Formats: sequence, C-alpha cells, structure tokens
Amino acid sequence: MHFKMLFGEKGIEDSFPNAKFVFVRRRDLMAQAVSLAKAKQTGSWISYQKPAAEATYSRSEIEKALKDILRDNARWEYLFSRRGWPCYEVYYEDFLERPTDTITEIGVFLGLEVRPGLNFTFGQLPQRQSDHLNQQFRERYLLEVQESSFAEELEFLRDIEGIPVTRIALHLLGRIRRKMRQLTGRR
Repeated sequence: MHFKMLFGEKGIEDSFPNAKFVFVRRRDLMAQAVSLAKAKQTGSWISYQKPAAEATYSRSEIEKALKDILRDNARWEYLFSRRGWPCYEVYYEDFLERPTDTITEIGVFLGLEVRPGLNFTFGQLPQRQSDHLNQQFRERYLLEVQESSFAEELEFLRDIEGIPVTRIALHLLGRIRRKMRQLTGRR
C-alpha cells in the first residue's frame, strides 16, 4: 500500500533522484496478511501504538490483505527489475533473528559509514506484535480455505493474469497430468 500512498501517478525519480531502495518483505505472507488485517482493525501498526479497537476474525479482511500484499510486492519487484534501481532486499524474519547484522548491511548498501561493534537490541527497536490471536486467525483462515472450492484461487489468478479461467485450469490440469506421469513412470 506504500506504493500508491507515496507515488500514485508521480514518478519516483521526481521525488527521490538517484535513490537506493531497501525492500522489506516477509517470507511468511500468510502471517503478514493476518498482521495487516489486525492492524487495520486495531489501528496499532507498530508495537508502541496502543490498539484503538479489538481485533476480530475476518476471512474477507485476511483474504484482501493477502491479495494486496501479493500485488504490492509484484509492483515493487517489477519497478526494481525494469528500472534497474539499486535495491537491498530485507526479510523481516532475518531482521528479527539478526537485527545488528541487518542494520549494518543496510548501512553498507546505502554507503554510510558503519561503526564497528554496533549492537542493536530489541529494547531499542519496535517489538514483534504477533500474539495468540494471529495464530488462531491463521489456523481458522487456512481451515476455511481448505474447505472452499478452488474457484476462488482461479478467480484471483484470472484477475492478475488477465487470461480466462478455463485456460488456467487447463494449464494446471496439464501440469498435474505431467507430474502424475513422472511419478508413475508412464508416458
């Protein structure tokens, strides 16, 4: 969502000439979608913000968050690839595991003088907000999706691919048939 908020129709180079980008993303997109859906409900986007409301499970909000994340990541990747902009990719999970190393690597990428011996602790940084609700919401969402038809996925794929659902379905069936032949040794 930052892409639309920051730039809209305006060119990035107009706002930030010769910019370098630090692309922060998650490996676990489902966890990110649950967190995003909760943040939108509670108004608490970072650990030091007090929630203004209580989070409640909403399959549709998690679904929307997941689709938005996928689209937004694709937008950024497209621009980085097409424009050749310098980009340093940071995974949230790596940052949690190695905050000092990650911050040092970002500093080096940005051409900043990095003092040796820096040590960041989580007391200095925002805290992880995930709690028992995140896991409950995730499990419930995944259970509901398993019980739903594959048509929802095909609809989303059609939207982003711009090709008919039947073509996607035939492509997927072809891949499944080929895989089955490989597994069974048949031609």
